Amino acid sequence: MSMVRLFTTAVLLLISCVVVMAENTDEVYAKESLLDVAPEFPDGDKGLMKYVYKNINWTDTATKGRMVVDFVIGSDGKVGTIEISNSLDPALAAEVERVIGSLPPFTPGRVGDKTVGVWKRIWIKFPIVTKRRRPDTSPEFVGGRKAMWAFIHENMNYPDECAQKGIEGEVGVRFKVLADGSIGDIKVTQPVDSLLDAEAVRLVSMLPKFTPGTAAGRPVNVWKGLKIRIPYYRQKSDEDAKADEYMRTLAEMSRQQHLDEPPVFRGGNKDLVRYINRALRYPSDCALSLVEGDVTVRYTVHKDGSVGDVKVIKSAHQSLDREAVRVVSSLPKFKPGISGGEPVNVTMMFTVHFELDSYGYGEDIDWIY
Repeated sequence: MSMVRLFTTAVLLLISCVVVMAENTDEVYAKESLLDVAPEFPDGDKGLMKYVYKNINWTDTATKGRMVVDFVIGSDGKVGTIEISNSLDPALAAEVERVIGSLPPFTPGRVGDKTVGVWKRIWIKFPIVTKRRRPDTSPEFVGGRKAMWAFIHENMNYPDECAQKGIEGEVGVRFKVLADGSIGDIKVTQPVDSLLDAEAVRLVSMLPKFTPGTAAGRPVNVWKGLKIRIPYYRQKSDEDAKADEYMRTLAEMSRQQHLDEPPVFRGGNKDLVRYINRALRYPSDCALSLVEGDVTVRYTVHKDGSVGDVKVIKSAHQSLDREAVRVVSSLPKFKPGISGGEPVNVTMMFTVHFELDSYGYGEDIDWIY
């Protein structure tokens, strides 16, 4: 028999032997089935795999497949030698080795009354699929949850076409807060309307960096889900009642200024109310604090129909006052008022009602992917 054949036979006999090697003077067994009592991880094999998947700092790569990991559980229950026979990716193999090396002690295996070492094999499947597993710490918007929703509200544009058709609703959006805090992979999970959906995606894409979520003490990529209500608020609006209210104010102002014809907004009083309601953006600090109130402004419709000299004569809140002035200042030209057959400057008043009908942060959830 040749030397090569003798060597091969010896290796095969060695592998098939119950005791295959000695490590730190411990006998190390090749198969758990050869033991009287197999080593046991706290919470069993299910707990072992849960620990492994939870603690791997997994990044979203194209790596797919099964990684085969063999490791020695020593007679003291601690993990010793680690061997990876199908690494898939060197960096990922190093991460798996780190996690296996961090395993808490097992209850050691035994042969008779003697504790012994044993090789154990596990398979880790990539990509890791963990359904909505919570990170140890969630990603956090700088300034907190209120600040995030205030940012969304301040930057929201309610599409004109949706406003005209009365289309509104909650758009479900899922996105990743990456390990560096940036936003990626934005997906609409609960569509409402193509324009509203696009607005929700635009708002999420604008979010500044978060403080990233963590798992096992390391920053990790985390899925975050939001339900964004568009519009963010809905102001109570009885346009007929408000138009009637404005008509009474207009009649009084006309009487006081001896007008032949009062200034007329294009489309009439109801269109004026509608314009203001749609142009209004509820100040975020007041929306978050549920501050409501009426702001009355005085303004001039000049003889050329333009609007100017807008001043608050009845205040509700500094932010509400500022918004009322902004919206009234933006009014397009009126048909000017007439007195003695000539266009004249006319002092007008309008009360802007800030009243929230429905308000909420929406819903947010997060999980490691």
